[in-house]
Amino acid sequence: MIRALLASLLCAAAIASGPRTRDADDALAAYLEARDLRPLLLDHLDALLQRTPSEDRLPIAERLAALLAENLESSKDPAEREALEQRARRLLDSIPDAESFDLRLNLHRLSYIRAETAAERRRLRLDAPQEADAAERSFRSLAQELAAIGIAAHKRVEALEKAEESSRDMDLEFVRESLAASRRRRSIAMYLAGWSGVYLAELTDRPEAAGDAPRRFGWLLNAPAGESPTVARVPEGSLKFEHVARAAMGVGVAASLRGDFLEATRWFDLVEHAADTPPSVRGQIFARRLAAAARAGEWPEALRLVREARGGEAASIDPNARAASGRADRPLPATDARLLAVLSFEARPPQRSEAIAARLRSIALADLVTRDELAQVVDLASRYGAEPLGSDGFIPLYARALQANERARKAHSALPGASADAPTSDREVIAQYASAQTLLLAAVQSADADKFPGARAEAAALLASAVFYSSGDDPRRAIEAADRFAAAAKLASSPAAVADALWMAVRALDAAAADGAKPAGTEHAKAAADAARRREAAAAEFLRRYPDDPRSGTLLLKQSASGRLNPEQAVDALLRVSNDSPTYAASRREAARLLYARIRAASEAQRPQAVARFVAVAEPSFKEELRAATEQDPPDPEAAARAIVLARQLLDGWLGGAAASDAPRALGVLDAIAALDAASAPDLATVRIELAFRRLQARAALGDDDQADAAAEALQRLADSAPPAEMRFLAAGNRLMFRRAALAWHAGKSEPAARRVVNHGARLLADLANQAAAEPADAVVSVQATVGDAASWLFANAGDLPSRELADRLLRA
Repeated sequence: MIRALLASLLCAAAIASGPRTRDADDALAAYLEARDLRPLLLDHLDALLQRTPSEDRLPIAERLAALLAENLESSKDPAEREALEQRARRLLDSIPDAESFDLRLNLHRLSYIRAETAAERRRLRLDAPQEADAAERSFRSLAQELAAIGIAAHKRVEALEKAEESSRDMDLEFVRESLAASRRRRSIAMYLAGWSGVYLAELTDRPEAAGDAPRRFGWLLNAPAGESPTVARVPEGSLKFEHVARAAMGVGVAASLRGDFLEATRWFDLVEHAADTPPSVRGQIFARRLAAAARAGEWPEALRLVREARGGEAASIDPNARAASGRADRPLPATDARLLAVLSFEARPPQRSEAIAARLRSIALADLVTRDELAQVVDLASRYGAEPLGSDGFIPLYARALQANERARKAHSALPGASADAPTSDREVIAQYASAQTLLLAAVQSADADKFPGARAEAAALLASAVFYSSGDDPRRAIEAADRFAAAAKLASSPAAVADALWMAVRALDAAAADGAKPAGTEHAKAAADAARRREAAAAEFLRRYPDDPRSGTLLLKQSASGRLNPEQAVDALLRVSNDSPTYAASRREAARLLYARIRAASEAQRPQAVARFVAVAEPSFKEELRAATEQDPPDPEAAARAIVLARQLLDGWLGGAAASDAPRALGVLDAIAALDAASAPDLATVRIELAFRRLQARAALGDDDQADAAAEALQRLADSAPPAEMRFLAAGNRLMFRRAALAWHAGKSEPAARRVVNHGARLLADLANQAAAEPADAVVSVQATVGDAASWLFANAGDLPSRELADRLLRA
C-alpha cells in the first residue's frame, strides 16, 4: 500500500510539473519497474502510448506488450486473464498491422499455449467443462487470426524476394535480414494456426475444423506455396527441429481426424523413424498413434501398439511364454495409461473388438495402479462407473474399494466437530467404512493380487485404516486394526510404507489402551490392558527400526516421562537414557535436534552457549554415525544420511553466527563427509553446494585468502549446475568474499587486493541484479562504487584496459 501510494504521488508530481520530457517518462517507468509495481507500470505505459505520436509508438507498444505477456503467463485468476487479454487486444488495435507482426504473434502465442494446455487436459478428461469451452473459443479465433498473419507475412516474403533480386550491395544485407524475419513469422503463424485447427477439431469432434491445417503445416514441410505437404517432399534432416517435427505430426493428426488412418500412420512413421527427431516429439507419437487407432476403430492395432510400448523387444512374444521366462511388461507412463483408459472407456467398438477394448481398459488401470496413480483410478471409476471394469480380479475390486473408501473418508471429514484422523462412533460413517472393508478384503485376497504387490500392500494398509477409523471406542476393534497394520507392514515394499504401517499399529494400540472408562473385568477393560502391554512392544520395535523417523521423538517422550514435556524437559529426559538402552542413539539424536532448534532461536548473545551445548551432544553422535557409515560391512546408507544431517547442523553452529567460532573443527567435519562415497551416502549429492559454502566460510574465517579463493571457485563450479533453490549459497559466498576483499582493499591498496574486489564484486553484482526488486538501492550503489574504485585503480596503476571500461560503466551507474 505504501509503495503504491508513493508511486501515485510521483505520478501526480510529474503531471503537475507541466509537459513531460522523455527522460521523465523513462525515469518513472524505471522506478515502477524496479519496485515491481506492475499495475501502475501498465497504466503509465498505456497513458504514455496514447499521447505519443503514431510514428513513435512501436517501441512503447512492444514494451507494454511484453509486460502484458508476462502478466498473462503468470496470472492464475480467470477474470484477471480476461481483462489482460482485452487490454492486449486494445493495444493491437492501436498499432498498424504492418508494424505489429511480432507484437501480435507474441500475444497470440500466449493465448495458444494456454488453450493448448487446456486441450491436452481435455484429451485426458482432466479438465473442468469451462476450460474446454474457453479453449474452443480461443482456438476458433486463433486459427483465423494466425492464418491472416501468416498470409500477410507471406506477401511480405514475396515482396522482399523480389527486392533481393534487384538490391544493391549496400541494401542486400538489410533485405536478407528482413526476409529471414518474415519467413520466421510466416512459419510461426502458420504452425500455430495449423495446430489451432487440429485442437479445435478434437475439442468439437468436427473434423472439418482441421481442414486447412495440412496446408498451413505445409509452409514448414517443403510443400509448394499454399499446398498440402506430402511425406516424400519432407527433408528428413529438417525433422531435427522440434517445430518442424511437430508440424509433421500435426499433419498426421489432421489425417486421422478426417478418417484417413493409413495417411496418418505414414506421417507418424516419418516422425518416429527419422534419425534426428527430438525425443520430446518422438515421445508424443505413441499417444497420437493410439488416439488415431481408437478413432478409426482399429482396436487390434491399438492393442499391438500398447503391447509394443509395454514390452519393447518382447512385444511379439507370446504373453504366456514371456511370463514363463520371467520377463514382465513395463507399465505405460501415467499420462499414456490415462489416455488409454479414456479411449477404452469411451470406445464404441464393433462386437468383434469388444474384448480387445476391455483388455485395453484393464491394462490401463493396471498400469495406473502399478504407477501408484490411485487417485486417477478413483477418478476414472467415478467418471465412467465401475460396471465396465467387470466384477472379478484385483483391479475391479480395488477400484470399487477405493471409491467406497473415498466416500467413507469424505463422510468422516464432514462430521461436525470431529477429526477425520481419529476413530469415529458415528453409525452411518462406520457403515460406509464397513462397505469399504468388504471390498478391500476381497481385493487383498483375490487370486491375482500377487501380480500387483505394491497396490496389494496399499489395499492392506487401507483395510487396516478403515478398521481403525471405524473402531469408535471399542478397544477390540482398535486391536484388530493394529493386527491388520502389522500384516500390511509385511506386504509393504518401501521403508516409508513399512514405517507408516508400524506407526499406525502403535496409534491403534494407543487408542485401545486409552479406553480406561470401562468397568474393570469387562471384555473392553481386558482388551485395553492387553493393548497397553502390546503398545510398549510396538513402540520399541518402531524405535529400533526407525530411530530417525520424526515420529520417534513422540514415542521417546512418552517413555521418558508421563504427561506433556516442554523442549527443555524433553532434552533432559532424552539425555538421561542410558548408553546400554536400544534407544540410546535415537535419544541422543533427538536431543541434538532439539538443541539445534535452540541455536536457531537464540539471540547473538545466547548463541555461543547454545552452540556449545549442542556440539557436546551432536559431535559424538556424528562420529558414531560416520563410523557406522564407513566401517560396517556393508556400509549403512541410513547412518550416512544421519551423519550428513548432523554435519550440516554442526557446521551451521560453528560457522553460522556473526563470528565463526571453530573453523578447524568445521574443516575436520567437512573432510570426513567428503570421504564418503556416493554408494554409501546417496544424500550427499543434494548438499554438495551447501558443504562447499561451509568450506568457504571456514577458510575465510582462518584468513587463508588463497584457500578461500579456491573454495569460492569450487562453489561457483557447483552452482553452475545447481537448482535455483540452492543458489542462495552461491549468493552468500559471493557476499562473504566481496566483503573480505573490500575490507582488504580499504586497508591497503594493491593490485592483488584490487583484482579480488573486481572478481568477487562482479559476481556479487550479478547476484544483486537477479534480485534487484528485493535489494536496497544503497547496497547496490555501494558495491558498484567499491568495484568501480578498484577497477579505476587497476587501470591507473596496472594499465588494465578492461578495468577502465568496467570502472567507467559502474561509476556512471
